[in-house]
Amino acid sequence: MRALIAVVATAAIVGLAGAYIGAAALQGDEPSPAADTPSPAATTPAATPSPTATPAPAATTPAGTTASVTSDWKEYTDAELGFTIFTPDGLVRTESVIQLTEIGEIPAIERRQIIFKRDDGQPVVWVSMTPNPAGVPLEEWIRTVPGWPCEPGASPTCDPELVTIAGVEGIRFSINVLGEPIARVYFAGGGTIYSLGGNVLGALGYGAALDEVEFQAIIDGFRFGSTPAGTTASVPSDWKAYTDPVLGFSLRFPPDLTAKDLTTPGNTSGLSERVIDIRSEADPSRGVSISVSSIDADLTPEEWALKYTACLPDTIEETVVEGYPAVSCIANALRAHPSLIIHSLDKVYLIGWRLAPEESDGMLASLRLPRK
Repeated sequence: MRALIAVVATAAIVGLAGAYIGAAALQGDEPSPAADTPSPAATTPAATPSPTATPAPAATTPAGTTASVTSDWKEYTDAELGFTIFTPDGLVRTESVIQLTEIGEIPAIERRQIIFKRDDGQPVVWVSMTPNPAGVPLEEWIRTVPGWPCEPGASPTCDPELVTIAGVEGIRFSINVLGEPIARVYFAGGGTIYSLGGNVLGALGYGAALDEVEFQAIIDGFRFGSTPAGTTASVPSDWKAYTDPVLGFSLRFPPDLTAKDLTTPGNTSGLSERVIDIRSEADPSRGVSISVSSIDADLTPEEWALKYTACLPDTIEETVVEGYPAVSCIANALRAHPSLIIHSLDKVYLIGWRLAPEESDGMLASLRLPRK
């Protein structure tokens, strides 16, 4: 099986928290009016848990239907973490940094906060990013840092919802620890805890700026950076686009490359169920190979890479792509080339390439994987 994948790739390419956070950011991750630095809205593409036990949120579907991003909304891609968010047009982006103190196993860290506002200061959308170097589980982190909004006796009870955002599980709340109405989703990706809020219930003395469908569209449109290690890249406008007609994944690539479907008809082995070759006819050594296999639930991405690919063991590094667990490596196939193995839903994507560095960054930044 290992040889099969190697051949395919080669052929295709050749305690203190409550008081402190309350003072700094309204007892959570709500938009803070202080210390914001205005900038134009962008348009380019383990701690000790609280002793009070609250049942984990039940898996539900958020109110409203899944919404698509409106065509005139603006796209913002964060230069530091690489995530992308879509927001209504005509907003001003402000940023601030809040210093958090050490809490148990959570070290002193800086939280970044980005707020998208209207000209009159009304907050519309905000996202906070807090490093999680200790790898604290999401629910435990919420209880330890901002505080669990739905603790009986601490604030009015509420029903948190399990939601899916950027391919990972998040927890949505409708109030903060003070019992004030606020729509916010906590989720984790790439060693960072995110808090995404939308002004659907009013904030900072302003009325609501979004309806539920619009906030759901913002949740649905959020994407983690696709490039490993948080690298970001722009995608040239003249690049071609490929969307797989069977699995629905998509990416863009330089205009001199051509995409071909090399899938073997009737393949039932579970390996290389889809094989797409994207390369230059003038220089066949330049290109991209994509092989998609059924996932082996018992294997991590690293274990899958060691079992089925020609990845050199000492080059394997864990990363996150589109919110899904992945590893990058150097494949030892004739001539060494970089590869990426991504576990997405019930599939494993093996992507290998030989391109210029800026081209590979752009290709990976454009990659979009299917959602649930």
